[in-house]
Amino acid sequence: MKTVTTLLCLASLSGGLLCACDEAVTPPRLYRAEDGQMKDREGHVLLLRGMNLSGTAKTAEDHLMDLTADDVDRLLGSGVNVARLLTFWKAITPEQGQVDAAYLTAYQERVTRLTDAGLYVVVDMHQDVWGVPFASHGAPDWACPPELTEGYEPQSPWWLNYTTRQVRACFDHFWATPALQAAFTQAWVAVAAQVCSDERVLGFDLFNEPYPGTALFEPEWDNDVLLPFYLQLMDALEAVCPGRLYFLEPSAAYVLGLATPMRLPEAVRDRAVFAGHFYPTEVHEPGAEGYSGDATALEERVLDVFGFYLDDGVPVWNGEWGGITTNPNFEAYVRDVNTLFARHHISATLWDYYRSDGGFAFLDEDGQRKPVFDAVYGSPMPTRLPSPPAVEPDYGARQITLTFACVPGREVTLLLPAQGCDCTAAPSGALAGPLAGAGFVTTACATAQEVQLVCGCPP
Repeated sequence: MKTVTTLLCLASLSGGLLCACDEAVTPPRLYRAEDGQMKDREGHVLLLRGMNLSGTAKTAEDHLMDLTADDVDRLLGSGVNVARLLTFWKAITPEQGQVDAAYLTAYQERVTRLTDAGLYVVVDMHQDVWGVPFASHGAPDWACPPELTEGYEPQSPWWLNYTTRQVRACFDHFWATPALQAAFTQAWVAVAAQVCSDERVLGFDLFNEPYPGTALFEPEWDNDVLLPFYLQLMDALEAVCPGRLYFLEPSAAYVLGLATPMRLPEAVRDRAVFAGHFYPTEVHEPGAEGYSGDATALEERVLDVFGFYLDDGVPVWNGEWGGITTNPNFEAYVRDVNTLFARHHISATLWDYYRSDGGFAFLDEDGQRKPVFDAVYGSPMPTRLPSPPAVEPDYGARQITLTFACVPGREVTLLLPAQGCDCTAAPSGALAGPLAGAGFVTTACATAQEVQLVCGCPP
């Protein structure tokens, strides 16, 4: 990031000017982490309701999802203001040392389609069970020696593959091989450089669900191995695409309660976001008992995953949440967990945008939003606010109440999913104009005072 040197000039007694150079001033980052919030350059607080786009890219021949104008309209009509857009090491460098420029161009086209519509984009380097030969996505075949993969037999359910000797060996090889980590970094640099000209690219989710291999039961692995890897990767990306946020996922060991939280050094706290996932077994697994309806117990589980970082002043992004939409009481789960996300300022990104009457799909077979999502995704979504708000949703009424300090010169932006949505501010003259209609709507703070904003949408 460039620094700016300011020149201070004062009138002297003789009528001339006395000038001196002030110390170098670093301009604000395009996006920054501050006081537990994600903020833009002007200091607006960002609140994000996201969608993963999409698991369909895992098995697509070109490793890309088919993103149409109708899809973008459907996202906006569901109050989605950010996309976690999957990419894969295999897709970027299918051959060792060779970047697939055609893939990056096609990926950038999808980024542009989203950001032109006003959405933010987080680039997600995705993997599950390492990659080839265990999965069609993730790491390329050249990234793990064939002698380590011999004898592999697929396991069911899919996540049991992490326990196989071969998958663990590939991860162990990666964490022990600086040259391989450098190749992964080169792939990251290529995609970051490709999309960096688009200022609505919010940042980079560095490694989906990193796995410690045979070090699963080492409680300090996240701090001893994963965090140093992240810090080096952040430096490399900052050099080609400065000013973005870095979304740091914990290892599977942390998710299982086996590892200590990452202790972020002060030097990167202005750009680091904790990016854990949230998948309670009773809603995640097929045929499970479903959500109990106990919102107090659910909050305890949310805070088990995210509470350390909330207390530590680190912004929190739940990069994946969701479950089997046909499991019992799933609609109530969607409502209650999103109420908790809103109250605790946890931005959250649903898994996943695809068509299926079952599974984790946001859409049914006809491509319509499933009714279990209507209460939350039919409600207004605050996006940019002048200061950290108190947020109280009433998803049953498709209404949200925000209380915040208005700051002259800053704006209020909401995403309203449908015509007929509107907001009422108190006091009435606090905002410069109305907030109503459909899509992203923006007005400015008129005065410096506390504002209560109540926004609702028709059923």
